[in-house]
Amino acid sequence: MRVQRTTSRFTEKLNTPVQGSEADGLKLALGLLYERRHEVPGAFPVLAVHDEVVVEAPAEKAEGALAWVRQIMVEAMERVMACARLPVPVEVEAGVYEDWGFTPWKQQSV
Repeated sequence: MRVQRTTSRFTEKLNTPVQGSEADGLKLALGLLYERRHEVPGAFPVLAVHDEVVVEAPAEKAEGALAWVRQIMVEAMERVMACARLPVPVEVEAGVYEDWGFTPWKQQSV
């Protein structure tokens, strides 16, 4: 089934393909995170909203989980852009926090 959004507002016409592509990329990324969950045992997505994924992981695996999520998010959006034949760079902003995004991660020196 194909659903098409119709609107007469110019800004919505510009924004609709962006939002739709992002939604496709996010869903693909979540599927890839599930398929590759063995790569970072103990890390798992707990929340996905709009263009954000929150992943919880043990403290000792936080940096590895960060690289894992970033790589999968980039790969998912690159696939979406390739299907749309849009040669655009994909960038992902990600960080490690002690909670759900309020307290920056404080790496302890060993």
